[in-house]
Amino acid sequence: MNAIPNRIAVIANQESHYARRVVDGLCRAGHPPACVFLGSRVQNILFKLASLRRIWGRLGVTEVYLRLRQRGTGAEHSAEPLSLSLAELATQYDFEIRRYDKINQGSLAVELLSIPSCVTVLAGCGIVDLSIILASRGGCVNGHPAWLPGLRGVDVYEWAILKEKHFGVTAHLVEERVDAGKIVRRAQLQPEPGESFAQFYQRLLKAQAEVLCAAAIDLSEATGLRIDNDLSHSELCFAMPNALKEQARKKYQQVFGKASIEADLS
Repeated sequence: MNAIPNRIAVIANQESHYARRVVDGLCRAGHPPACVFLGSRVQNILFKLASLRRIWGRLGVTEVYLRLRQRGTGAEHSAEPLSLSLAELATQYDFEIRRYDKINQGSLAVELLSIPSCVTVLAGCGIVDLSIILASRGGCVNGHPAWLPGLRGVDVYEWAILKEKHFGVTAHLVEERVDAGKIVRRAQLQPEPGESFAQFYQRLLKAQAEVLCAAAIDLSEATGLRIDNDLSHSELCFAMPNALKEQARKKYQQVFGKASIEADLS
């Protein structure tokens, strides 16, 4: 077992519920990060603009308008509360929180290189380029809300419903192709009787954070498996139009049964 502590770095666009869950999980498992990198206000604006630009280019201005209307009603607002903020976790477990202005800028890669054999955990920060991957000398790992090999890309929870695929979560090594790196951890899930669309999605995100933490620890200790991610058995999914999202909600209700459709997940 690797005796060097605090070799893990976490990168998140903001202090989201998901990022806090990942950091909290690492701390509770006895592997607190050396540093958590959070996006600055500038990075948050750039992140949102890039996301909306991609939706505009693929789906059009109407879908951008619908996404903007739906902000503030998504997964973060229906998630169960966590007791400690990142600042409180940093104080309790003695790690740093640093801000960055742009995810793929050289200064962030340099900071990662300063952490010995750094294992980088992506906890909601968008697409990273080769400089971040190479600076993560212990490996760069990401969580994905689908079973791989399978549905890659975005909105895969809803696509899994419409395409009638297995639900699952995967932690995989990051490479330049989307969700294409080797699989470190994964788990399949199934809706429970009476579990709503939103409730199951929250359980899926919780499981995703758990497998991501476990995978980061595997990399830190140089243990665990590396399963080939056979892209011939995968499909790359793009942003889903709002009308199809509604179809996914309705199909979930028809198949898994709940009196009402809850929560609007953007």
